[in-house]
Amino acid sequence: MSDSKDLIVKTAFNLFISKSYNEVTMQDIVKATGLSKGGFYHYFSSKEKVFEAVVNVFIQRTKVEELTAFSEGTLKEFYSAYIDVLEKRIMKYREESGASKEVLKANHYALVFDAIKLLDGFKERQTQIHEEELELWKTVIAKAKVSGEIATPLTDEQMAKLFLFQNYGIGVYYFSRSQADEALEQMKEQFQAIYKSISKD
Repeated sequence: MSDSKDLIVKTAFNLFISKSYNEVTMQDIVKATGLSKGGFYHYFSSKEKVFEAVVNVFIQRTKVEELTAFSEGTLKEFYSAYIDVLEKRIMKYREESGASKEVLKANHYALVFDAIKLLDGFKERQTQIHEEELELWKTVIAKAKVSGEIATPLTDEQMAKLFLFQNYGIGVYYFSRSQADEALEQMKEQFQAIYKSISKD
């Protein structure tokens, strides 16, 4: 990605997540980048195209690749790594976009919902990402059962969903209240509680 295109995407991300898709205009984005109209339109012909680029860079990132390295370890190591990846991702969003911590906390899910409504294929891709994450959790849980790390009457899929849906539910609840730090702390507590209930240690 060229420097100018990168600047446009990061600037637009900051605007979209500060307000909403409908509230941001092309004029707002052009002005915020400091580029000429000609320089701007060389890369993007419409607000929709800018928004699509923002979503591709900042939102549709799967955690599977980052977490696969931890799938060979214990379930405890894996869920700890999962939380670390989420925390680092929030920090990366801040660094790449220049958005404040408060802005990111407030509007991340609103941006996702805008993408679901506006972008063809976004919902399907998100579903694919969630399915990939679910399969990774199932693999780790199955190995934890075989190794004797955990014991539970629940199926691998049921246990995987128990962990994964904690993330989704806690995330929506706390992010909608601008409390990302609390979300991560609650996730740690809930993951630890689930693990303690099935651990054989």
